Amino acid sequence: MNLNATILAQMVVFAIVIWVAMKFLWPEITGSIQERNRRIAEGLAAAEQGRKDLAEAEVRAQEVLKGARERALAMENQAQVRASQIVDAAKQTAQDEAARLLESARSQVTLDTQRAREELRRQVALLAVQDYTAFRMIVSSAPLEALARAAGAHETPTDVHDWGTLDAARPNADNESHARETRRANIASFVP
Repeated sequence: MNLNATILAQMVVFAIVIWVAMKFLWPEITGSIQERNRRIAEGLAAAEQGRKDLAEAEVRAQEVLKGARERALAMENQAQVRASQIVDAAKQTAQDEAARLLESARSQVTLDTQRAREELRRQVALLAVQDYTAFRMIVSSAPLEALARAAGAHETPTDVHDWGTLDAARPNADNESHARETRRANIASFVP
């Protein structure tokens, strides 16, 4: 056979193989490649969308955390303010109670002082009515006598003598008048 015919026959067979490959095999190969490219593109798009969603979720999470922190700080501040108010109220209540107790104690002391003064006046009046020497009757102990002397009280000449010799110690009216004045001064120094 001829070389040209062989080349021509090979060319025809090659063209038929290319036509069959282009008609039947090539669409299958390109379809698979395109499908694969499409799936890769979708995967990349989904990954990109996932990254965007993740970034948005992180931003939302940060906002939620920030809001929670702000609410927690506000609640803490409110709790501190409330605690401060409770402490202040307790302090005020305690101060009011202390003032009330102090006033009650002062009025009790005043009442007791008035009672003691009235009792002292009653006893001094009783002594004056019974015509005893007030200084000796009120100041019957050495410490009280020293206290009375420091307060300015003094004895009369008749106070130095025994009660039984009282009349003998008063020889004239001047002594008696001086003794009465001294007694009154002594009584006045004990009665406020």
